[in-house]
Amino acid sequence: AALWAERDALPPLEAGAYYVADLVGLAVETLEGAPLGTLAEVIETGAADVWVVRGEAGELLLPATREVVRRVDLAARRVVVAPLPGMVP
Repeated sequence: AALWAERDALPPLEAGAYYVADLVGLAVETLEGAPLGTLAEVIETGAADVWVVRGEAGELLLPATREVVRRVDLAARRVVVAPLPGMVP
C-alpha cells in the first residue's frame, strides 16, 4: 500500500534514519569508490531492510545494516557501502 504526504507534514527523523523516497535513486558505491549501481528499491523485511541495487552486473541485494551501509550522503546523492564477502560478484 502506498501512503502519500506533503514533505512538510512528515516528522523529522533521528540521525541515521531516512525516508525511502529519499534513498531510491541514489548511486551506490563501495568504500574503494567502485560503482555498484543505483538503489532501486527498499524491501522491508521486519528485521533489517534490504536494499535492491541495480547496476551493470545485474541486481544486488544488500542488508541495510550499519555493518554494510557506511555513509548516506543525500546532498551528493550517493551511498557508500562495505559489502560482506561474497555479496558482490
